[in-house]
Amino acid sequence: MTDNTWPTVDTELIDDVTLYSAKLIIPVTGPVIIDGAVAIHGDRVVHVGKRRWVLKALKQEMTAHGTIHERHWDGVLTPGLINAHTHLQYSGMVQVGQGTYDRFRAWELAFNEVYAEAQKTQPWKQWAEDGARQMVESGTTAAADIVTDLDAAGALASQGMHGIAYWEVMGWHNAEWMEKGRTELIRQLRRMNEEQLPNLGISPHAPYTLESEPFVDLPDIARQLNMRLHIHLAETPLEAGTYPPVLTTYSAADWSDHDWESYRQLKEVGKGASPLQFVDQLGSLGPDVHIAHGVWANGEDRRILRQRGVGVALCPRSNRITNTGKDAPVREYLEEGNLVSVGTDSLSSTPTLDLLDDVSMLYDLAREQGYASDDLTHRLIRMMTLGGAASMGMHVGRNRIGQINAGALADFAFFDIPVDNIYATPVLLSDLASRHFENPIVVSPDVGGVVRARAMAKAIESDLAIIDKRRPRANVAEIMNIIGDVAGRTCIITDDIVDTAGTLCNAAGALKERGARAVVAYITHPVLSGAAIERISNSALDELVVTDTIPLSPAAQACPKIRQVSCAAIIGETLSRIAREASVSSLFSEC
Repeated sequence: MTDNTWPTVDTELIDDVTLYSAKLIIPVTGPVIIDGAVAIHGDRVVHVGKRRWVLKALKQEMTAHGTIHERHWDGVLTPGLINAHTHLQYSGMVQVGQGTYDRFRAWELAFNEVYAEAQKTQPWKQWAEDGARQMVESGTTAAADIVTDLDAAGALASQGMHGIAYWEVMGWHNAEWMEKGRTELIRQLRRMNEEQLPNLGISPHAPYTLESEPFVDLPDIARQLNMRLHIHLAETPLEAGTYPPVLTTYSAADWSDHDWESYRQLKEVGKGASPLQFVDQLGSLGPDVHIAHGVWANGEDRRILRQRGVGVALCPRSNRITNTGKDAPVREYLEEGNLVSVGTDSLSSTPTLDLLDDVSMLYDLAREQGYASDDLTHRLIRMMTLGGAASMGMHVGRNRIGQINAGALADFAFFDIPVDNIYATPVLLSDLASRHFENPIVVSPDVGGVVRARAMAKAIESDLAIIDKRRPRANVAEIMNIIGDVAGRTCIITDDIVDTAGTLCNAAGALKERGARAVVAYITHPVLSGAAIERISNSALDELVVTDTIPLSPAAQACPKIRQVSCAAIIGETLSRIAREASVSSLFSEC
């Protein structure tokens, strides 16, 4: 197009929509939504937001006889959880994962014994599909699954899950790999492709089970086939060591002065390169790669991962059971800005495939390691959803997962977590009662707030007035019509939020013009953006009472018309009732 104009797009009306509503929705890519809804047409998200807004939007987009099928959930709706590292075909090896080991090698020996016995019957398909079912039952809808048997490669698809089946490559020496390893791999990948298995990848196992040539070849093969890679890296005590915190000239010579056959060889002669640095020098790392564990990654290693765009799947419970020697540096990964996700590993090294069990442990580890920011819960939610999707390159494009937004795949998890709203009404009513205002009348600042205002008027046994705002025609000033007699009365405006304070200040002025004795506002959330403080200071408003759900700025604190009351007592009582399994709703039933 040479005239810089966009083509005309005809919007097709929708005739059938499924509406999932919930008390709490966590979209991940946007703020949490209380009393929200997600509209689905086909397999796509059409809208996500407050339920009333979604319904209003759908009215404009549906045919006259269109149907909305609503399914309500009393708990929490999130994107489907994403397990960024697992081996589903080992789901029958629970006795190994429930054992106790004094060193990593002891776990390996226990694994090898059970694996050798299983090889006689090869139950890999059954075990893998059973593991996939367990993940779905705990809210996981996608996974990075490493497989060594063709029968296990279809486990994700068998349960309608998303993700990638990574074919594992391990145990190859350089000469043997050059002779037949590459050919065997291509043959195996071709067989998997013939089975029409979706989303295949390659997993070079680890630098202690592969020599250097496979690590050089495998990224090239994967990239030629448009596949991704997944590597166990910086996991084991074998990979541990004291390495330079930065990549120095000396450490760079560790691999430039010799053609190393393997990382084992390099380490045996005392060179100071980490396994991650070794693999990076072979060209194996890039934005189409994510690694598992990363326990022994030092500061330079973590920098390389960030620079290469490589994600890390943290598996804290597996690291404890297999005795990797220490926990992953969770705090550093978070504070330094690495792409992080969560994996369970297999049931041969962890008690369950429930991702939330690992997330709970990551929370504790981060705090123990000194992570002090109050965003930890948010970061962990991102790790087990969007972080996992990004690690597998599934966070963008038409088929994106790990998020709830318009156009994304409708891929959700539903959690039976009771959600109780905490209301500031008791706090505001208590303060209001202590003031003993003369001849009070509660005022709703608009028609939409009538229900809230009526409840407060009932509580203090006062009359109700309503401000009806309307614009007679375009480009004509808004007119405020007051329904109710406010002359000589103390007007109490109630609302849930004050942002720029424009409407509030205009309402106060209109009430004073109609003869109000005083105008006091009781509002829960003090956003107070832009010129709000200046407007309030120069307005007819006598006092603005707000809660501490949002901290006041220094300017707001200095404003003589603004007073803040605390919600600490009501929040504390709510938490106490939750801990005692007592009724929360009764705390607000009379409000």
